[in-house]
Amino acid sequence: MLKQFKLTNDEEIVCEIVQWPEDVDEPVIIKKVLKINSSDNYLSGTKYYSLRPWMSFYDNIDLLYSLNPFHILGEIEPSDDLKELYLETLQMIAEDLMEGKHKMSKVDTKLKSEREAAQEILKNNSELFDSLTEQYDLDFRMDRDSAEERLSNIVSFKKPKGTVH
Repeated sequence: MLKQFKLTNDEEIVCEIVQWPEDVDEPVIIKKVLKINSSDNYLSGTKYYSLRPWMSFYDNIDLLYSLNPFHILGEIEPSDDLKELYLETLQMIAEDLMEGKHKMSKVDTKLKSEREAAQEILKNNSELFDSLTEQYDLDFRMDRDSAEERLSNIVSFKKPKGTVH
């Protein structure tokens, strides 16, 4: 049984319910927990959603989690679109785990300068970004005219000197 929860810390998660508590003091037992992330592209006026593992170092898709019922503000059955995205994301995570892609690349900051460590992290992220843009045939290039056109409805205010905000 899939449920979408809104939690007291403002997170939203989607998960499978393993066991509902019989007593109000008992936790809800859940598995395959994914956090719903959202971000806005203000230039295009588009909102993007993605699902990610709820906890870091997620290396077993069938781990059981206990969720304190007092941290749940609301629950609903996920929409069909969210269910589809959830199942696709779980499949991708399972494939990555089987291929060993869940292993984190470590940067030894003790042996390198902070600058070298930052460059290595950026290189790893740029390789991932390049592979995703190639895989999904995305084009993020924007010419100057279209950028200025998208920014034309933004009003900027000069900050008076001596103010912090």
